[in-house]
Amino acid sequence: MTIEERIATLERELQDTKTELEKMRTQETVRGKKLVLLDDKGKTRIALIISEHGPALIMADEQGETRAMLSVIKEDARLSLMDHDGKTRVALTICANGSALILSDEKEEERVGLNSGNDGATLRLYDQAGKLRVGTMADKDSATLMLCDAADRERLMLVVSDDRPEISMMDENGKTRAAMGIGDKGAGIGLLNADETCLWSAP
Repeated sequence: MTIEERIATLERELQDTKTELEKMRTQETVRGKKLVLLDDKGKTRIALIISEHGPALIMADEQGETRAMLSVIKEDARLSLMDHDGKTRVALTICANGSALILSDEKEEERVGLNSGNDGATLRLYDQAGKLRVGTMADKDSATLMLCDAADRERLMLVVSDDRPEISMMDENGKTRAAMGIGDKGAGIGLLNADETCLWSAP
């Protein structure tokens, strides 16, 4: 092969390369079941996959630990955020019946839970032992605030329904011992025995 022929071959190869690059720039669709993006150290930082369960977008930190994942499974969409140890700390789920947000501690134990659905919304707060300490519920008919002790027992409940507020205080056995409310005839208060019989009331 002469020098002229070699130059002509290189020019054709260069033109072919330019043509392929131009196609890549203008191409609108990339087809496949898995796309992986690496950083300069060769670690996977972003992965887009299609599995039998559905699509998922996964993002990792510099150590290769998964820190965020967005997935769709059937009718449910879920966003999960993880800490540096790979523990899920935030989970947001959207499903046919509503949505849910869960905040977890370093042991992946639920500490805050928020749900919203067709029947209303609820908010739950848990302590470090996993015991429910505060619960709130709201629907079209009423709103409720519930406070619990360290043993997960209801001790105080505030309910507002039909514009009538009521507050109840319970003992360690779950028995109502004091109650107060406001109704059409005014305010009332009552103290009860351990068997929930009336000890004193007013008016």
